[in-house]
Amino acid sequence: MTLEDYQIFVDGLVSGQSKVDFTSKLLTSALGLAGETGECLDFVCKEFNKEKFVEEMSDLMWYFTLACNTLEKPLRDVLKDFATKVEFSNSPPDDFKNLL
Repeated sequence: MTLEDYQIFVDGLVSGQSKVDFTSKLLTSALGLAGETGECLDFVCKEFNKEKFVEEMSDLMWYFTLACNTLEKPLRDVLKDFATKVEFSNSPPDDFKNLL
């Protein structure tokens, strides 16, 4: 699945009030990212479980992608922006550069 395909997939899963307007979609994204980040922290601070942590990471990715879709920003562009930003302070791993 490409990044573009994933964005289309996520857009198809949005329903209810979250699909109605910009503010609702962005609020859903922000609250979802905060909540899922908290769940990731629980696994790190309490009892680490790799499978559950990865599951929470996939939830984070869904909310992150929802935010990108809401802002009409392709995931690829966000990744490129990050790579450009960190190049000024340090060099990203070669594997990351290959994604762009």
